[in-house]
Amino acid sequence: MKAIRTWVLLADARRAHVMSYDVPSKRLVPVEGAEWIAEPPAEFSDEAGVMASRVGAGRPSISRPDPALQAEIAFAKSIVDHLNKAREKGRFDKLVVAAAPHMLGVLRTYIPPELQAIIQAEFDKDLTQSNPEKLMHSLAEVFPV
Repeated sequence: MKAIRTWVLLADARRAHVMSYDVPSKRLVPVEGAEWIAEPPAEFSDEAGVMASRVGAGRPSISRPDPALQAEIAFAKSIVDHLNKAREKGRFDKLVVAAAPHMLGVLRTYIPPELQAIIQAEFDKDLTQSNPEKLMHSLAEVFPV
């Protein structure tokens, strides 16, 4: 019988990495090449914005996108793309997602159905800085100690 490979994604708005649950040793080990750092948010430019005309009933307004949110969305899309490619290659069978609450919401928006189907659990916690022993304790409902 083939052992089920479970990956754990740990993410926040700035960094993410993947740990793999090693069945024989019952511990989490880092997955080589599965660590990402977000690009810093773009700064506002000095270019003129788009404004409504002074003529008519409308009010002038300038729409300014939130650069931090745009960077977080791009980072989430990148993570999901990497995970989906790894899933297609058969590198893992199940996925556990532990991310800071806002990042978890952004990730959910971009996770395709094929990847969603293999998510075993989600945790709205930022565990990116946790050591493997603390992670095992935090994820005890998925990986009994």
